[in-house]
Amino acid sequence: MGACKSKVVHQNTTLPPMEGRQEKEFNIFDNDGKEKDEEDQYDKEATKEEKEEVSVVPLYVTNGHNETNNISLSNPEFNTVDNDQTNKNEEDQDDKDATKKEKEKVDMTNAHNQKNTISLSKPLKAALLSSDIPYCEYPLKKGDLSMNGATPWYCTIAIGTPAQPLKFMIDTGTKNTWVTSSTCATDACLVHTGFDKQKSSSLTPADKPPNKVDFGPWGEMEVDYVHDISHLDLESEKRLDQRPLTELCTQEILIMLATNYSGEQFKNLLADGGMAIPSEFDEKATALPHALKNGGITKFEVCSFYTDPVMGTGVCRMGALDINRFDENTVQWIETKPNSDFSYLWCVELDEFTCNGSVVDIGTGKGFNLALDTGSSFFKGSNDVITKITNAIEGSGLQRLSRVLHSKEDLHKYPTLELNIAGTNYELTPEQYFFKVGNRWELGFQVMNGLPPDMLLAGSIFLDTVYCAFIREEEGVVLLAQPKSTSQSFNIGGTNWINSYDSKLYI
Repeated sequence: MGACKSKVVHQNTTLPPMEGRQEKEFNIFDNDGKEKDEEDQYDKEATKEEKEEVSVVPLYVTNGHNETNNISLSNPEFNTVDNDQTNKNEEDQDDKDATKKEKEKVDMTNAHNQKNTISLSKPLKAALLSSDIPYCEYPLKKGDLSMNGATPWYCTIAIGTPAQPLKFMIDTGTKNTWVTSSTCATDACLVHTGFDKQKSSSLTPADKPPNKVDFGPWGEMEVDYVHDISHLDLESEKRLDQRPLTELCTQEILIMLATNYSGEQFKNLLADGGMAIPSEFDEKATALPHALKNGGITKFEVCSFYTDPVMGTGVCRMGALDINRFDENTVQWIETKPNSDFSYLWCVELDEFTCNGSVVDIGTGKGFNLALDTGSSFFKGSNDVITKITNAIEGSGLQRLSRVLHSKEDLHKYPTLELNIAGTNYELTPEQYFFKVGNRWELGFQVMNGLPPDMLLAGSIFLDTVYCAFIREEEGVVLLAQPKSTSQSFNIGGTNWINSYDSKLYI
């Protein structure tokens, strides 16, 4: 669901503190730093030799750092030149000025990119990329998109004792874990499966009175706060070593039981509730990744996503990355940028948004936030931000383009979009940023009242094109990488337990 107001650690390993840490671009290969130093030394020696060889003519050389140096004339006897030489010198000066400006631009870009990437310690990096750490895995299924803007992806997680299986969005766009209550009798509630608290022996009331929670444009939700356990199992399933699964794979979390909500947006939700994955620290363990780590089931507070929108299947893995599902050469570890009004969102800085190769002036590169929201489907933003983007898309053709199509064949008329995040361009084709509703195709950008003018929220339209992971300790980190094709065979192995609705525990 959209944004609404309402660590990963290896043993003896922590994320380096942000303050006082030398900022540098992270590269996942350990030897890159050493190799880069050797290359720089080689380039410096080569440049020195070139300088010694050439002393009488202007020459541009590259010093190995993408900086262009101009070697000027140093011998006075070669300065007796005619007007052509004077013009040549003026041209050289123009080239120097242009080169200086380009160098300043490159330096600013490099500094900006370094500011937006985070350097992880080698032990932590190695642990995160390891294939032998415990995790819980939740198969994702894709339903039909609706105009409510919520994600079409959901999984089955069981709550209570005995376990009651329910459909959940796994939602990085909220801080509230909630589920429909069986006591809710509105039209919007009745189309969903409700959790019956009277049937759960493990439920305990929370030390919080009933409340109304504001879900922004969606309206209010009346809730009761309770503690209960989340399961991967249904009732009596066991691990292969015959120990009850509940010893390892149930964990108490704080849940909001929705006793009253209404409206078409809630009614059209595919899920019965939402499992919150907020970026801010959650000492009350309302977030499942934190609860799993806090309970000793997993070692890392990480939630990763792999989705295949064509096949309509995906995987959410908590506690670990799935190194078989992304290209390690494309990994970016990106520092999150907390927003004061939406501190629970996973925001990274959006450097540039381009349409058909031209920058769309929405304020990017000046602290502009891109919020990565697995609970949403569309791109969402303020009226000003969305209007500028849609105007750029619709005005990119020889004739004014429409935001609603009745034939997929017309998609070729539309431009390619690019999002530049931490120095990397992420491309979106028209087939990716349009979505099908019934017999028509609609542009996947939506105005969301209440979002600040310096934020663009990205849902599944963007996230389905990448492998993404949300990692949290004192600081938040987002991993983005190019997903591998589902046509490849994955070596799963090591399954200790699997339940009747395909959730898995690996240890």
